[in-house]
Amino acid sequence: MKKVVFFGGSGLLAVNWAKKICLDYEVYLIMHKRKIQLPEVNVIHFDENFEASFNHFVLELKPDLIVNCAALTNVDLCESNPSMANKINTEWPKKLALLSKKVGAKFVHISTDHLFDGKKKIYNEGDQISPLNQYAKTKAAAEKVVLLIDENALIVRTNFYGWGLSYRKSFSDFILEGLRNKTDLQLFSDVFYSPIYIGELVRLIHLALEKKCIGIYNFVGTENISKYDFGMAISEVFDLSNENISSSLIGAKKDFVLRPKNMALSNEKLLKKLNQPILTLKEQLMSLKEDEIQKAVV
Repeated sequence: MKKVVFFGGSGLLAVNWAKKICLDYEVYLIMHKRKIQLPEVNVIHFDENFEASFNHFVLELKPDLIVNCAALTNVDLCESNPSMANKINTEWPKKLALLSKKVGAKFVHISTDHLFDGKKKIYNEGDQISPLNQYAKTKAAAEKVVLLIDENALIVRTNFYGWGLSYRKSFSDFILEGLRNKTDLQLFSDVFYSPIYIGELVRLIHLALEKKCIGIYNFVGTENISKYDFGMAISEVFDLSNENISSSLIGAKKDFVLRPKNMALSNEKLLKKLNQPILTLKEQLMSLKEDEIQKAVV
């Protein structure tokens, strides 16, 4: 059974990913500050001397795959604390790429759709990066350094949603809670992106690994949609009233750190490589709904 190590193991993506594959892989979630338990998954917690302990663990385990899910994604915090952003978003991916290469593991680095200035309608993997803030700059630097170290690494540009954790909610959680509690939901109608459900994201990444994909790929849904329309789509699939959803503009938020209004990514390169379709937004939201029902049964 192949061994998979998730760095940033307490995060939304790592936990959901581990749950999806734990019966087919020997899965290790690496924790630092937070401690959780997950059936069928090895949860490894390092407190003191975290970096040295982690390096020793990987060198002994010799995993087949290392996935970096760790990131400082709070755009405002990255702007106010660039050194922290650089350490988490750039320096750690560099260390992980070096370590992966040393043990002969495939390295998957989770990147972002936040890398551009938003002036184009849709971005592909070959477009020149034009970051607007510290978060985007540190994530862009990570892509560059990872591929310099390991040209066989897989860079996953994405923007995902899924069932969150008690301590970490996703955008779809935020919307569903607002819809069910009938609280005011102001969603941006001038911010566009290409969201993908974690279940579909994991499926596609493993297909890409089977196809031996290397370099940068956009792992996103085919529909490019505003945050407002995404909320409306969730209300329709979950059969919830959308009366409490209202449209707002990010351009009116003067206190926000500068962000791109358009983060839509093209998945044509991925589609061509995998030679099979990606679930539509409605199909992905139906999967989200089905997974909640199954979760409730468990």
